[in-house]
Amino acid sequence: MSSDDELLIKKALHGDIDAFEDIVYKYEKMIYSVAFRMFNDKQDAEDLTQEVFIKLFKSLKSISKKNNLKSWLYTVAYNASIDEIRRRKGKNQISSDDNAESFINTIRSDKPGPEEEAINKEKTRILENAIACLGEKHKSLIILRDIDGLSYNEISEITNQSLGTIKSGISRARKNLREILEKSGEIKDYS
Repeated sequence: MSSDDELLIKKALHGDIDAFEDIVYKYEKMIYSVAFRMFNDKQDAEDLTQEVFIKLFKSLKSISKKNNLKSWLYTVAYNASIDEIRRRKGKNQISSDDNAESFINTIRSDKPGPEEEAINKEKTRILENAIACLGEKHKSLIILRDIDGLSYNEISEITNQSLGTIKSGISRARKNLREILEKSGEIKDYS
């Protein structure tokens, strides 16, 4: 755990509300991003983000120096997302076109010109739809590794799976994503 996070947790444990708010401010975008990518819905992402920080507040005493706060938060967000997806299974609440623009904005870091923006929107829409077709395990692995850029070790820690399982799972997830994109006919070769 970074010394900054450790100090903030220590202060929060001693009743410093500003310290806890600093933790929230530091990590809320990351947690929201994870949740939004899993649900593709602003309200669900906001609810899950709030739920993660409530769990953090209740767990401050149990977070030790050995824990990496960022990984701990990712783990809680990941598990809460998977639990909610499993709870909803069969209710067909995976993706909606209304949320496509918001999803695009969460993964784009610079402002392209209008033509490039239109092309990027279309590519992202295609990719978003393909990711939504993946099973929950493969979807979460693609999001954690390829969208959020986490290392294999971080994903292993978050999902509580071995490094070998993570590597082979990501490989299979990418293969499945490639097949979905090829079957859609919209993209001939995904690498």
